[in-house]
Amino acid sequence: MRMNDIHDATHESIFDFNKLKVNHPEYLFATKENPPKCGKWSAVDYGHDEIRKLAFEYVKEVCCNYNIDGIELDFCRHKMFFKKTSQGIPAGNEELEQMTGLIRRIRKMTEEVALERNKPILLAIRIPDSLEYNKIIGLDIETWLAEGLVDIMVTGDSLQFNTFEYSVNLAHKYGVKIYPCLSAVWIKDEEDRDDSEYKRKLVANNVVQANYIYKWSYTRNSLECYRARAMNAWCSGADGIYMFNFTNPYSPVWKELGDPEILKNLDKVYVASVLGLGPAPGKNCPEYDFINIPTVNPQAPLKLTPGVKQNIEIFIGDDVNCNCNANDDNNGKNYENHFPANIECSISLYARVSKLDKSDDITVKVNDIEMVNGIMEENQVVYKLVKEFIKQGQNNIEIMAKKYFAELRDLKIYISYSKYTQDNNMKDKHI
Repeated sequence: MRMNDIHDATHESIFDFNKLKVNHPEYLFATKENPPKCGKWSAVDYGHDEIRKLAFEYVKEVCCNYNIDGIELDFCRHKMFFKKTSQGIPAGNEELEQMTGLIRRIRKMTEEVALERNKPILLAIRIPDSLEYNKIIGLDIETWLAEGLVDIMVTGDSLQFNTFEYSVNLAHKYGVKIYPCLSAVWIKDEEDRDDSEYKRKLVANNVVQANYIYKWSYTRNSLECYRARAMNAWCSGADGIYMFNFTNPYSPVWKELGDPEILKNLDKVYVASVLGLGPAPGKNCPEYDFINIPTVNPQAPLKLTPGVKQNIEIFIGDDVNCNCNANDDNNGKNYENHFPANIECSISLYARVSKLDKSDDITVKVNDIEMVNGIMEENQVVYKLVKEFIKQGQNNIEIMAKKYFAELRDLKIYISYSKYTQDNNMKDKHI
């Protein structure tokens, strides 16, 4: 259940259909004519007892009348719950207790119904991946976890605050299953959108979603990038993968992303920042102060000052250096030893930098190893990497402009496995 959908703020026909909002404007954040400072005017205010009661009754009706396995409460659609926060004021103890009281009541009801049926009803929540941010919008997540109110935690939407490992550690601390969310990407990138014959074939063969590769960044919505994101989640200890805004039922993602054994030797593209700075639907209390991961992307480039080093972390879930037995038992959790030594791969680093005349106008280091023999390809420098240069987990990329002020617009690492690509460069095929 979406806990507060605000699509009707910009679509009057949808709003008019909602009799609750039409008949009770006092339950809303504001009006269309006088919108709030933060969030959207049509959001309902959980500060009203009537709204919390209605949310409870919705869930109870489903639990009592249908043979379900569980309920999901989606707090990412949309991230606004109290009128107070729409004025830019963080939620206080009163708001936190009101929402926690609702979750306690829902949990008590699901357990009572489950006992009657002799069948559990699991409770899942989908939330932003930051304890601090959740708290200022009225969600006391750690209390929910500590009290055992939640069985499954899904983290993230179109804005990511922390690494997958952050959410994994939080959930597992309380014995809760964790499913990181892989949302469609809304980063605009004019240089990464061309109507090539290859891309048209991808759409025709249901490999990618047409609306995303033509309107938004192709690379970030590509099959290879979804694979990389999923591999990062598995490598961080996730219990599963959650997809959002991915509506193509024929895509290979449904057969690949849920199994790290299938993913392990498939081509991938890792980027410094998949989601960048959003957009965060609803634009509630300011989010950006809570982001603890790189955000460099074509819409939010990193400024480069001559002589000043910039460091960007890229997490890589693949272990291309593993010398292991492919039959090692990892108990389904530790994927550090999942890559057979006989699988070769081609690895390339792409640094897209503005105002660049030649490759040696910048210096680039990968895990303290200086890159040489960079090749200019249009607006970016390409470095061929040997697999010993990178490692599973966080990889540090240091970049410095030598002579001119510039902007780092994107940073990508392509891994192409010879078993599937005959050692062809992924760049020639996929961008």
